[in-house]
Amino acid sequence: MMNLRLIVLAAVLGLFSRCAPQQVQTGRITTTYLPDTIPYRLAQQPRQEKGLALFVGPLLDSLPVFDQAWTAPLWKAGYSFLVIDRPYPEDFYKQAQRTGISRRHGDVQQAVFGLAAKGIIDTSQNFLLISSEEGGYLAPELSRSLQTDTTVVINADPFGPIGQMERWTQDTILTSADSTLMALFEKTDTAAFREAINQVSQPGRLDKMDLGPRTNRYWITFNQSNQAESYQRAPGYFLWLFFQDYPLHFEADADYVRILSQVRGGDGAILELPGTGFFQDARTRAGLKKAMEQIAP
Repeated sequence: MMNLRLIVLAAVLGLFSRCAPQQVQTGRITTTYLPDTIPYRLAQQPRQEKGLALFVGPLLDSLPVFDQAWTAPLWKAGYSFLVIDRPYPEDFYKQAQRTGISRRHGDVQQAVFGLAAKGIIDTSQNFLLISSEEGGYLAPELSRSLQTDTTVVINADPFGPIGQMERWTQDTILTSADSTLMALFEKTDTAAFREAINQVSQPGRLDKMDLGPRTNRYWITFNQSNQAESYQRAPGYFLWLFFQDYPLHFEADADYVRILSQVRGGDGAILELPGTGFFQDARTRAGLKKAMEQIAP
């Protein structure tokens, strides 16, 4: 009877510890690859850890991860959380002016390797990569180089953002009402935006390296990098999440990924979900939570 009470008490304490507010550590690690100073946030399980979830989002933004309903299934399952964060103010300009996708990939990879070498994180079991938007375009190559067990890709495909925008501008229903995306590049005329996309997508056009004031060669290299090939060589389970009201969502994206997945022959799934794909949207958060419940062991 005493042993049974102890077992029950241990189970209750374990459940309580995973429902308590997450204790988030902040830090920075200097990579030897470039070097760059990479900020990170880490919440480790208070008891036995079952795995590590690495979150990689847009370079100049931070993902809402800690004490969030959509990540709760992973925390409850025993995952610790590591977020590769946006740059500190003193490094903002340097990292905003990236020279290419390989440098961003190198930063994330070396940050993970460095933290693991210091014994701060453990990537040896149940290593999960959750990537969103810009981070999603990096996901196949990161999965391959980091040898993740599971990879989640949110609002991205293996073809790059320029490829997605090419399809967006070729849509026959494109009108001036589609202002949200164009406003990011300070464009108001759809014909001019189509032409700008066409120019930067042409190989060898060194005189046309940007779409607007918020872009440079960094974004063009995403289009030139063969992430589709990296996806073929990436290990583990892949879950692709496409949100139906995301500005760059196309049914063709999911179709292309299905074809690549068949060729790859690996384990995985593709979900098309309601919502904008932005974290402030309640439908998006609900869809993400269901997806996390699906992959949590």
